[in-house]
Amino acid sequence: MDSPATKPAGRSAADGSPGGRRLLVRALALAGSLAGGLAVGGAGYMVSGSPYWFLAVPAALAVVWLFVGTPQDCSCSETPHEPGPRA
Repeated sequence: MDSPATKPAGRSAADGSPGGRRLLVRALALAGSLAGGLAVGGAGYMVSGSPYWFLAVPAALAVVWLFVGTPQDCSCSETPHEPGPRA
């Protein structure tokens, strides 16, 4: 049995925490969108010879971001502090 001293402080994706699963899903979505964009770009390049097909990579990232991007994860939970000297 793990004692508190031997357990890592942070939670990982492997421990089944909701935050860890969400991070794993987002990482897999990123990898999948990169692979999909590269596949479309490579196939288009092979057929037509135009390198513009590789614009599918940022397009795929943008589409996936619409589904997995959560702006709430980027916001600060603390209230902003007034600038100036501290009391």
